Amino acid sequence: NLCLDRARAEKPTEELPDMTSPDDTPEAATLASERKRRLEVALQSLPERERAAVVLREIEGLETSEVAAILGSTESTIRSQVSRAIGHLREILTNV
Repeated sequence: NLCLDRARAEKPTEELPDMTSPDDTPEAATLASERKRRLEVALQSLPERERAAVVLREIEGLETSEVAAILGSTESTIRSQVSRAIGHLREILTNV
């Protein structure tokens, strides 16, 4: 312990440089805002049932069984709707 105390006393302490995340820049915030806006526009172009299924399942994070109960559908139908919706979103967002 004495040796450790001496080593600490002799070793100058340095403050770490301010490390900012690249996500904290104004550019990153603008890009994130633009991506969010594009996603919202793309979601609006989906059929209502697909939009509801993908929002509840993928954005709200509900289980497939919960989404099925909310929408009055079967789990397999919800999985199909989510899959179709994601495919449509992918097409829309890559073509913009």
